[in-house]
Amino acid sequence: YALQYVHGIGAKFAAEICEQAGIDPDTRANQVNEQQLAAVNALIDQNYLVEGALRRLGPRDRPWRILDLGTGTGCIALALLSELPTATAVGVDRSPQAAAVARGNAVRLGLADRFAVIVGDWAEALSGRFDLVVSNPPYIVHEAIPGLEPEVARHDPLLALDGGVDGLTAYRAIVPELERLLAPDEAAAH
Repeated sequence: YALQYVHGIGAKFAAEICEQAGIDPDTRANQVNEQQLAAVNALIDQNYLVEGALRRLGPRDRPWRILDLGTGTGCIALALLSELPTATAVGVDRSPQAAAVARGNAVRLGLADRFAVIVGDWAEALSGRFDLVVSNPPYIVHEAIPGLEPEVARHDPLLALDGGVDGLTAYRAIVPELERLLAPDEAAAH
């Protein structure tokens, strides 16, 4: 599996990522195009976030309450819900279009009864507490946006990419809210 050498991941994980990205696992690294590589990188980031969150949570049969800030397509929250049969999740996104996609994905995956989507600005409209807060917020420095590979720039909307002047704008909005949002002794993952 050529991709395991590119990314330093194990053969089984590389095969799963290749399958999800629509790439033959036997493809040589120099034959993977930029769009495929961007898809692979995004899937690896999301998988590491999901796996790390699952390790942190503990027993999978507990009714965990999950918050996904900047949910986008809902893939992180929905992946967690697929592994946590009694958990519920709330996804928040600024984009009504992204929220609609997340809702549609939840319906297609049979998880809509455990996943609510809110259109809003990070955690402003939320008042409850959660066992886990996850986020893969925009982190690309604004100045770097014009220089992004076209495949990356075309794949995600600007709102999902632009992290502001130093790439940390979203983090400045999210981190101060964590104490209010997290149940005592619970976790934030990014």
